[in-house]
Amino acid sequence: MTEDWATAIVAAHVMALAPAALLFPGITPAGALAQHHTTAKALGLPRTVRRHRRHSFAVMHLKRGRDHQWLKNQLGHAPQSTLIYSVYGTYIGAQ
Repeated sequence: MTEDWATAIVAAHVMALAPAALLFPGITPAGALAQHHTTAKALGLPRTVRRHRRHSFAVMHLKRGRDHQWLKNQLGHAPQSTLIYSVYGTYIGAQ
């Protein structure tokens, strides 16, 4: 999901069904990657790794002017982390 409206809809739906449930229970990193490759192939998309989608997500939101602190949170970076600035510094404030 890359759009705010989609995240809000999914989060509300999950909370209504089972407030304490994990969104993807039992999925392993290898299982997630296998499903990613299967889905990409079915959609005719090039074979990539999830990291590429993560970078696309970050750059897209920074180019749209999204706050970099919000993005740090979405990417799971620690509040004191400076990694986002070294990796995506070029895109911060690029809208």
